[in-house]
Amino acid sequence: MDSRLRGNDGWRRPGLRCADFHSRIRGNDTANARAVIPAEAGVHGAQPLTHAAVGNAQVSEATLFALQRLTAKLLAPFVLVHLVLILYAVRGGLSAAEILDRTQGSVVWGAFYALFVVAVAVHAPIGVRNVVREWTRWRGRSLDATSVVLAMVLLALGLRAVAAVVA
Repeated sequence: MDSRLRGNDGWRRPGLRCADFHSRIRGNDTANARAVIPAEAGVHGAQPLTHAAVGNAQVSEATLFALQRLTAKLLAPFVLVHLVLILYAVRGGLSAAEILDRTQGSVVWGAFYALFVVAVAVHAPIGVRNVVREWTRWRGRSLDATSVVLAMVLLALGLRAVAAVVA
């Protein structure tokens, strides 16, 4: 594949060569360079820098991008620990009742899984929103509102599950 279509992070960017991006920044075409920055940062499709509506507040695409990357960094160890625990429980022959006996009243596991749920509730809706924007024509406040509803549903169901396992 042509290396000119890849950014420094290895992501493929159809229609955007790194040389084009850098020449826009160095040149006088700063308005177009600002519009391309999200694509250079890894968001597919060089879309203009816009804002997502979250309630009455406006959240920039760059902020959503940063939040998704931050939560991805948090999710990696959470998922790893979770999978190791599942393997340990399955190979150890633990039943669901035995697992619940070990987790009941544990502040550590409650905090671990509560943070896991919060990270998922932030990360997943942003990713789903990006995929929907990329694959459909759905844009605007209705998509943003749906993403917020998805986040709230994930948060509520996840915290309910944590409470059931720990409490």
